[in-house]
Amino acid sequence: MRSVSPNTRYTPGHVVQDLKEVSRLQSELMAAKSQINVMNEELAQTRITKHTIDQALSQSTDDHAGLQDVSEHTLASLQTKFAQLPRPGAERADTWPSAGYDESSSSSMEFREPQSISAGPFAGSSGIWSSSKASLPSMPLPSPTEMQFPGPQARRGSAIEPGEIYGAANRVWNNQGHRSFASQSLVGPPLNDPRYFSGRRASYNPGAMPFTSVERLSPSAQFNPSPIGTPLATPTGNDFNAASAANIWGPGGTAQPGQTYVSTIEPLNYRRLLERSVNCNWKYIVDKIVCNNDQQASIFLQQKLKIGTADQKHAIVDAIVAQAYQLMINRFGNFLVQRCFEHGTQEQIQGIANSIRGNTVALSMDAFGCHVIQKAFDCVPEEFKATMVSELLRRIPETVIHRYACHVWQKLFELRWTGNPPQIMKYVNEALRGMWHEVALGETGSLVVQNIFENCLENDKRPCITEVLEYIDLIARGQFGNWCIQHICEHGAPHDRSRAIDVVIQNAPEYSMDQYASKVVEKCLKVGGNEFLDRYLDRVCEGRPDRPRIPLIDIASDQYGNYLVQWILQHASIQHREQVASHIRKHMVSLRGSKFGSRVGMLCCNPIYNRQVPGPPSPTSRFTRT
Repeated sequence: MRSVSPNTRYTPGHVVQDLKEVSRLQSELMAAKSQINVMNEELAQTRITKHTIDQALSQSTDDHAGLQDVSEHTLASLQTKFAQLPRPGAERADTWPSAGYDESSSSSMEFREPQSISAGPFAGSSGIWSSSKASLPSMPLPSPTEMQFPGPQARRGSAIEPGEIYGAANRVWNNQGHRSFASQSLVGPPLNDPRYFSGRRASYNPGAMPFTSVERLSPSAQFNPSPIGTPLATPTGNDFNAASAANIWGPGGTAQPGQTYVSTIEPLNYRRLLERSVNCNWKYIVDKIVCNNDQQASIFLQQKLKIGTADQKHAIVDAIVAQAYQLMINRFGNFLVQRCFEHGTQEQIQGIANSIRGNTVALSMDAFGCHVIQKAFDCVPEEFKATMVSELLRRIPETVIHRYACHVWQKLFELRWTGNPPQIMKYVNEALRGMWHEVALGETGSLVVQNIFENCLENDKRPCITEVLEYIDLIARGQFGNWCIQHICEHGAPHDRSRAIDVVIQNAPEYSMDQYASKVVEKCLKVGGNEFLDRYLDRVCEGRPDRPRIPLIDIASDQYGNYLVQWILQHASIQHREQVASHIRKHMVSLRGSKFGSRVGMLCCNPIYNRQVPGPPSPTSRFTRT
């Protein structure tokens, strides 16, 4: 503004020009003040809203974060000034702005006409405010201490109405980013109209708003959050009664006083079901074993039978008896049936025995059922044992050599009866007459024969022993039959042992170099003492005109016989060792060139080994032969 002296005279043209310039400057000043007021208003509203949101989302009422740089006094003064600002006379329309609203008029802060100054900062909101010139009532803003914060349910947005969100002092953003201030009577836009919620800055979301409405409260009002979670029952407790429990638990599900019934909903919590006070539908778990081969279910029921109450054990065993046969042939269920023999009552054990009746042979020949049959022989009454034995006696030749049923026969021979035992061996001898040597040669039959030698009476096992000794040469060379001959040589009656040893001495050179018969010779060397060793050395050191060397040298260089000579050199008496060593040294050249004879030659020449080893026999392995 230019300066003028006091003596300067003003012409009418100059006065008009100066008035226009003053008016222009006043307009610019008012526009600047209006812009400052708008910015202060926005700053205050932003801070208040931020503080409100932080208070609503906080977990306790003591958390007052968000206003670290502005004090309450400053906010209160800003709100007071904002409330005292004059509002332009404009009345809102009842409708929301249309989609074609143009914000270009409000984005510019230029006031092209002097009359726009009176409109203030709200002149650009022509799309929201109607053309009416009625004055807008002032809207005093509450202080942060007067804000009402909703409980956790309001934070979750579970019961917020659109009308509550658009309350006093709540700022709403439309889809074009235009800012407006709504009064308490402002109604939110339709929820299904995409025009107001598709924009980038549209923030109307009833489920996400952290507060509902603003009401005035006293500063001493306390914030009492509601409990988190959903109530399990109504106050009267009518939503869960005996009738509904029967529908949930299903048929057969009952809860005893002091007991808890757990519904069989997958996945089952076996750890909780192991508690003594917890019951469930045991039939369902048994079905899991039968239908799904559920190992975990089988282990759980076995543990429950150990630690459960008497009523629980009774209920579990009843569920098992109902499907006893299917469980007996199940990979994991057979263990559960065996456990029932230990924890079941006599009536329940008889129920399981009734499932075995008529199926003894089939179960004995099953990989899993055979274990149940063996357990049943220990637990069922003797009348049921006799019934099971009678079923087995109908198919003796087939079951004795069966890979699974042979174990049932061994258990049967081990049984001890309190009354008159059934004549088992009578029927077995009749069925296997002339076949004992074939049974002894088999892998499973060899075990049955040895079990008969150990557990049967002399008269009952005599036919079997006689036939085995008649075929001793054949059985001694067998992979599994040689164990039957070893058993006779070690544990047989004196006349049976003598008969077996005579055959071994007679065929000593051949047996000593046989893969399986050499084990019979080794057993005789260990249990026969010096008497057998003398007879054996006389037989193998005997020279014959038709052979260039004695059989002892052939045995020493054999892949199986060399172990017998090593055993003699390490464990026999000095006289016997020297007798063998003298023959070995005569053929040292031949033995050193042999893979197996060199081992024997080393024992004869090395002074470390040329001494008697005290104590038990050396662990010379006969199972690592090449």
